[in-house]
Amino acid sequence: MTVLAGRTEPPRGWLLDPGWHQLVRVHELSGLGPAQSVDLLARLGVPELDRDQLARIGRGHPLALAMLAEAAAAGAVPEQLADAPDLVGRLCRLVVDDVPDAAHRAGLATCAHATRMTYDLLEHTVGGRSEEVWGWLESRAYVRRGSVGLYLHEVVREVFEAEFAQRAPAAFADLHRRVRDHFLQRIVDPHEVHPDRAAAEILLLHRRGPLSDQTAGLREGGLLPITRAGREDHAEVLHLIEQAEGPASAALAGRWLQEQPRSLYRARSEAGVVGFAVQVYLAPGDPMATDDPVAAAALRAVAGTAPLRPGERINMNRFSGASGAYQGDPLVLLVNGVSCILEWSLEPAAWTFIATLAPELYGPYFEYLGMCPMFSVDHHGVDVDGYGWDRRRFPPPALFELMARRELSGATGPPPESMLRPAPLGQAAFAAAVRAALPHLARPDRLADSPLIGTALADVDAPDRVQRLRQVLVDTVAELRVEPRGADHRAVLERTYLKGAPTQEAAAEVLDLPFSTYRRHLARAQERLVELLWAVEIGVRRLPHDDGQELSSL
Repeated sequence: MTVLAGRTEPPRGWLLDPGWHQLVRVHELSGLGPAQSVDLLARLGVPELDRDQLARIGRGHPLALAMLAEAAAAGAVPEQLADAPDLVGRLCRLVVDDVPDAAHRAGLATCAHATRMTYDLLEHTVGGRSEEVWGWLESRAYVRRGSVGLYLHEVVREVFEAEFAQRAPAAFADLHRRVRDHFLQRIVDPHEVHPDRAAAEILLLHRRGPLSDQTAGLREGGLLPITRAGREDHAEVLHLIEQAEGPASAALAGRWLQEQPRSLYRARSEAGVVGFAVQVYLAPGDPMATDDPVAAAALRAVAGTAPLRPGERINMNRFSGASGAYQGDPLVLLVNGVSCILEWSLEPAAWTFIATLAPELYGPYFEYLGMCPMFSVDHHGVDVDGYGWDRRRFPPPALFELMARRELSGATGPPPESMLRPAPLGQAAFAAAVRAALPHLARPDRLADSPLIGTALADVDAPDRVQRLRQVLVDTVAELRVEPRGADHRAVLERTYLKGAPTQEAAAEVLDLPFSTYRRHLARAQERLVELLWAVEIGVRRLPHDDGQELSSL
């Protein structure tokens, strides 16, 4: 018997030739299992106390395990590969030793950073050479093809990323932002067929958070689709809730699903529903807000902290679990994370809450997200804790920006004050601020002190928030033309505030209106403008950007 080993498959001729076809057997060597890894480390002289830790880091890669054993013999047992930069550098040179140039290195970095790298993502990071780089990546022994895109062996991914972050930290952070921005754009793209995949990719970009071991395990195990459930899934989900939380919680969940059937997300395998999350919305006066003690606790917490304004509502991840260890199952992190990212990105709410039965496990993770513990409720013997955040002061784009930093640093705690908007204006104060801003549209520098600068009308990420506020006001005035009598409202506002009439009397004369009629039209036009802008402020209406994109209060 002759054995030939290599990092590439044998040429097709070996398998197609009639003679060789009968003799050749091709065996792909997969990574070592946990028991095999521990056995190898034992044979290499690693003390028993350190074997499990090094086996976890080595992830079944024999060369990595051998080099970790060498490091342990020198007295260095790292917590993760990135803690051993010398080992990482040597391992990277041995495994990833054939990168032709910067474009190919960028492509490899993209493949390492994303859970599954698709061609459109590669185009986003590499540009015009994406076809060439994709073909090269497909030919590498350490790159694998999945049902969606390409991915690296986990230890190769960790080694390459650790080496990249050590060698060029600024370039690594830039790649991280470009990858996550690509997936954030896919979520809000109305033509995107699988927004759950984009949300899962964002979730799994967490490299240093409190549950990073769970996210690493999810990346390795493959991702089930997370989709909205149909009524045919309700019975299985309610059965899981009843088993873990009891019949009272299952009955309550059943009522939520009847009231809001689109609230249920689930992961399904051949065995049935294996994970779920229930995303509900509530406001004062809703029957479920009274009957569900957890919802009632959330409303009390909001009322005592920063009350809802007219038209606002609360989003709550009310129930979640998995068929394995219920909320102790890593799959809960995936279903919860994907459903939360989708809801936060696409649906308006003033507050968001996540209810959990396992605060000791998830509490540090929620605080890493910038959320605060807000309440604890005993519901028929089941303790439910709620973590929340005021989205009016810290809208989802600001949260995603904070996560872009924390995914790399591991920092935790409340968001910095510099990222928070001022306390939300009440409806009357908001209306007064709009009316006070209108006379300054021709002099936007005077808008700098407007209370509206702290609202959703002035995009927190805009390079010039004063100019952005003015543009939103002007655009909304222009949009009045499509409403019944809207042309009259637009004309009176534009003539009064935008076209240089020195006095209201002069504006009335230009519009050929009696002054009393003009004043009545102006008051009604201001009232309608305030209504439209208030809808933007509370998140139930979107405005067009001046570049054709949509402006969301989120």
